[in-house]
Amino acid sequence: IGFLLGALMMWSLDKFVPHSHLSSADHLDVENPERIHVENPILRTGYLILFGIALHNLPEGLAIGAGFESSPEVGILIAVAIAFHNIPEGLAIAGPLKAGGIDNLRLLIFTLIAGLMTPLGTLIGMAIFNISSTFVGGSLAFAAGAMVYIVNDELVPQSNHMHSHFANAGMMAGLLIGFGIL
Repeated sequence: IGFLLGALMMWSLDKFVPHSHLSSADHLDVENPERIHVENPILRTGYLILFGIALHNLPEGLAIGAGFESSPEVGILIAVAIAFHNIPEGLAIAGPLKAGGIDNLRLLIFTLIAGLMTPLGTLIGMAIFNISSTFVGGSLAFAAGAMVYIVNDELVPQSNHMHSHFANAGMMAGLLIGFGIL
């Protein structure tokens, strides 16, 4: 249910926030043009990724907090794993924002805000004594649904229009590495 709610939230934003999609290599389709405040499609994608990852980081922090409530060792293990996991997420935020023209200071501020959602979630998780594993799982599923929607609606189509063979090879490599880690 959480996964579907996360995807539904991003779908709702997709319907009401102005944005564009590449329909061909040289044509940009604009949806909701009356609401356009960001004309650069790469920058808009960067903002959506920023929002999605910030949303994704809050329940990760809740998981760390729940781990610390279980035992300090579990909390530390979860925190270290999530810290390594957050490195490529920071790059995923920075890449499109920088390519969209964001200056370095704002880029640093935006990535810090997204990153600070994890310690905020940790504090919330630790403050809620006996946090429900169902709540943590639902929150992580919600964030995953939001990220999967963004990837399928924004990133995959744009990467295929720019470098289809390279993008497909990268997706396959990522899937294989992910399955290998599991």
